[in-house]
Amino acid sequence: GASGKVDLPAMLADLARRDPASAVDLALEACVRREAFEEVGVRVGEVRYVSSQPWPFPRSLMLGFVARAESSYITVDRLEIDRAAFLTRDEYEQLLADGRLVAPGSVSIAAALIGLWRRGELSV
Repeated sequence: GASGKVDLPAMLADLARRDPASAVDLALEACVRREAFEEVGVRVGEVRYVSSQPWPFPRSLMLGFVARAESSYITVDRLEIDRAAFLTRDEYEQLLADGRLVAPGSVSIAAALIGLWRRGELSV
């Protein structure tokens, strides 16, 4: 957004969005690969399920995965995704400290996944 802050939960939610009609014939891992490529142009190889939580919409579930990017090239259309980047832990911490990144709420699956990553406990 115009504030210069990255709203991580919104970005993660947008990447996690599912179109049930088009995903009927896809395994969950294939959905992750498709969404990563469609939303930010990142080709993903290995995908591993990590966790789930209720989604705040009727009859919905948010699924959390970790995946290995096959390249570091990112495409941002600025319509659905405002910004996207690969960050090191140090870069992430610096963006938080500078106030240029808004961390997800502590009860969210995004916070749980990022917490695992920050502690070095998340691997593909």
